[in-house]
Amino acid sequence: MKKIKIFAMLLSLACASGFVACDNEDVVKQALQTPSVSDTFTDYQSLDFKWDAIANSIQYGYKLYGPDDMVVEAGVTKGTEVRFTGLKPASTYKLLVWAFAGLDTDYSTSPAAELTATTAALKKLAAPANLAVADNIATWDAVENADSYSYTISASEGGIVNSGNLTTTSVKISGLEDGDYTFSVKAVSSQGGFVPESDAATVTFQFKTSTPTFLWKATGTYYSYVLNKSWNATLFAYSDGTYSIPAFYGVEGYDLNFSVGTDGKLSILSGTYDYEDYYTVATGVASVGDIYVYVAAISLSGFDGSSAGGDLWMSYYDAGWANFYECDTFNWTSSTSGDTSLTIDDIVGSYSSYFQGYDGLGDEDNNDVDYEWYGAEISKVNESTVAISNLYWTGYPVNGVVDLDNKTITIAPQVCGNYTLASVEGVDQSVVATINGDGSIFLPHVAYWYCWDPDWYYYSDLNITLKKSSATRSAAKKSIKAIQKQPYKASGKAHR
Repeated sequence: MKKIKIFAMLLSLACASGFVACDNEDVVKQALQTPSVSDTFTDYQSLDFKWDAIANSIQYGYKLYGPDDMVVEAGVTKGTEVRFTGLKPASTYKLLVWAFAGLDTDYSTSPAAELTATTAALKKLAAPANLAVADNIATWDAVENADSYSYTISASEGGIVNSGNLTTTSVKISGLEDGDYTFSVKAVSSQGGFVPESDAATVTFQFKTSTPTFLWKATGTYYSYVLNKSWNATLFAYSDGTYSIPAFYGVEGYDLNFSVGTDGKLSILSGTYDYEDYYTVATGVASVGDIYVYVAAISLSGFDGSSAGGDLWMSYYDAGWANFYECDTFNWTSSTSGDTSLTIDDIVGSYSSYFQGYDGLGDEDNNDVDYEWYGAEISKVNESTVAISNLYWTGYPVNGVVDLDNKTITIAPQVCGNYTLASVEGVDQSVVATINGDGSIFLPHVAYWYCWDPDWYYYSDLNITLKKSSATRSAAKKSIKAIQKQPYKASGKAHR
């Protein structure tokens, strides 16, 4: 008993002096290994980081610091990688990553690993190459990844006199005074990862007004929305693709001069392009003043017509930018030819084709149609004959005899595959096309008669208008199906 008491006293002294570990003393824990971090992906707005898994860890903490040493993002993850998005291009970021241990383990949080990484810089579009101005037309090469192009025209003494945005790689220059100018164009991209605009390509050129040939004029009705009033006006058309309505608001000296781009948008040559998508145009009427014509949307401002008739429509804000009016209109239904002499060489060229009427041969499934396609070609056979290729199908050209005095092309009935091209009036009747003053060619009531039963059924009744076109798209091929439609499934239209 005495020995036991002595041992108990010695054990108490040992605990007090620290020679033996006791239950109430803090346990010393081992720190987890520091993660080894690497950057695995970088673009102009994103960074990816990855690290090896750390034994005995339950999750990982991270913080991303921006170039200003402020925390951009912080969090925890059980995985071993993290992606950051929405970052600034060409900027250096710092990442801290550490491993967490469980509470009831012999391990503690690891020291933080540190890694810096830099986002990619925005790519820069190439400046348009081979910029040139010839015959008052500016052209340049297409730029990879460009959505559109912006251009300015500056006078030699300084100051922008014209500007615009377009998706094509050419623009006709008009409406300038004779003299020296600088044309500048930039490639524009809305794609992510690119600087919005390229450096400018520039070229100096001399603008010389060419005297356009008067083609035709038409008297029609001009309606002013702001005045709620109509009056007679005259539209003049010229060979350079420009149009003019003198005194369009009834005041001498205040003309409306304009052109129409390949995209159908108006350019007001007698107005000033002072605002994005707006032209300032003076009317000469004191109560109206200037109007600000909106040209961005064809549905609100545009032009569609020829010497045979057509429409001009313009929507605009009033002088105080207080009211938006939809819209002024000018309509005409006939015209008078200009003093131009027609040659057969004037007819030769590429055309776009406008089809209206009944089409039972194409993909329209026996429906009335109203559509356009490109690729028709007119070539010269001799001084009185032309060949029209790709009129409806590729591979079936038809010949026509030209009467320059009467401005007609007579196309006698001709076989095209399983069909005969002729007038809807009969399989033995010619199609007589009219050459209009604006250079377009109108073919009325073109029929493709079914060769297997030519006395009764035909499969089309089309009005075709050919218009000169620089479009490079090839003609869409219309298929002549191997198994032709039977006569009783046709439209029911019959030989008259």
